[in-house]
Amino acid sequence: MFILFEYLPRGFGLNYTVPIPKCDSRSRSLTVDDFKGISISPVISNIFEMAVLDRYSDYFQTPDNQFGLKKNI
Repeated sequence: MFILFEYLPRGFGLNYTVPIPKCDSRSRSLTVDDFKGISISPVISNIFEMAVLDRYSDYFQTPDNQFGLKKNI
């Protein structure tokens, strides 16, 4: 329906980032470098992204040095 009507809700692409500590914080004070961010997105936008990728993946290309979340790698 998104493609048919060429419309996406305003909040469709919004997400928020949750900081997750990389190490044990009990041994020392934490700095910004001690956290990694996990992005939380709406479920419907993830489903839409997976559907688009499934249907049009032959048209998408990524650099050879990109290994994360690639099929058969």
